[in-house]
Amino acid sequence: MPPPAYGYLDATSSVYQEWPVVAKHGLGQRREHHVMGIDSLRVYIFNHPGLQPPLLPREKGDVFSDRSPGLRVQKHCQSQRYVSYVSQVTFTDGDPSSFRISWSDLKKPYETEYRCETARDCIEIVAKLKHLLSLHTK
Repeated sequence: MPPPAYGYLDATSSVYQEWPVVAKHGLGQRREHHVMGIDSLRVYIFNHPGLQPPLLPREKGDVFSDRSPGLRVQKHCQSQRYVSYVSQVTFTDGDPSSFRISWSDLKKPYETEYRCETARDCIEIVAKLKHLLSLHTK
């Protein structure tokens, strides 16, 4: 059963999901295509969106495997951050398919703006992150 578009339950928010996104860095001059994955603990940013990665035998040191305990996903994970490092997630003005995440995992907090393929994807990501943040602050 897919999670509702505008809200998550504790059980549905912990399920790993992926969405294709475009990240705007700096002043929006550099845009990079990624896949954003979110589970109950981390936000993952992968390169090569739209490609279904092959399943390979699990190797020691693999960080994640959401499909099977004996298989790993061959993807390049550019970064992964704990959900607790998200200080704020908001919709951007004027674009229903864009949102902004304020990160606080470094000495100097920073923001990254993301654009989704659809407004529904954007709503799902923001709703999921807000629900996970509420769980982490309990």
